[in-house]
Amino acid sequence: MNEFYKYLLTAFLAEGDDDYIGLWEITGGLVDHWKINRRRATVADADKLWKGVSEFVPILLQKGFVAVTLKKDGGCDIWPEQDPKQVLNKIRNIYVANARNAEWGVWFQKIKQ
Repeated sequence: MNEFYKYLLTAFLAEGDDDYIGLWEITGGLVDHWKINRRRATVADADKLWKGVSEFVPILLQKGFVAVTLKKDGGCDIWPEQDPKQVLNKIRNIYVANARNAEWGVWFQKIKQ
């Protein structure tokens, strides 16, 4: 695991004790780290961002988080499949269905251990 992923993971492990982690936080961290200009992002930038998400999400899942959908009335529904490949496929499907914006529809919950 690279140093930046370790940094993100440490932050999310602490935040996860009290809150959900949004995909937008992961992508935001990657965008800031790689200094991607969102207003002028290229296809290469989008590919790089997806590569980062596809590398980091399995780490998050391995470290005690599960992918969830937040409920409007509070709480969440844990996705039935937590295999990293299936989670990434679902993220990609949400991304395509929402006009290339999955950031607000994907969340992770730290499971208390």
